[in-house]
Amino acid sequence: MKKKLLVSVLSICTLLFFSCSDENDSVLDITEAGIVGDWNLTGFNLTDGETSITLNGVTSISTFEAVGKDYDLELSFGLNPKTFTADGSYNLVFTITTMGETTTQEQEGEDIFDASEWRLAGNTLLFGSGDDETGFVITSLSDTEMILESELNDSSEFSGTMIETKLKYLVRLTR
Repeated sequence: MKKKLLVSVLSICTLLFFSCSDENDSVLDITEAGIVGDWNLTGFNLTDGETSITLNGVTSISTFEAVGKDYDLELSFGLNPKTFTADGSYNLVFTITTMGETTTQEQEGEDIFDASEWRLAGNTLLFGSGDDETGFVITSLSDTEMILESELNDSSEFSGTMIETKLKYLVRLTR
């Protein structure tokens, strides 16, 4: 009797385990045809931003984030050829903390895509060509919404000053 009960419990647990779905297990069906067309920027955030400046062995670190607003930007993806245009504007509200002091400032958003060409490589949407490509991972794509994410890790040296910047982009486009 105990064996039958144990087998029944194990069978139910196995059935429940395999019938439960995890959103992370789903594979996005990303095609060029799903990207082609006109999209509107409806969300833009910069998170986990940090800039460190090192001069003469002394490092100063600033953290920042930005939230988009006043969206009036249309992005158009062509297929043959794979052209890309962005027309319009948006604003970003930055919150910056340096040495315990926090400031907020607003500025017009830049053209982060800065390209006239695009291509798809798996689930990554690439803008530009050659060494000047910028990639955004497509984390969600439907007929009406596309979510793009990217990370920047950059370091450069100018006249003995080392500047390192890192941040994450989250871009929401809708039709």
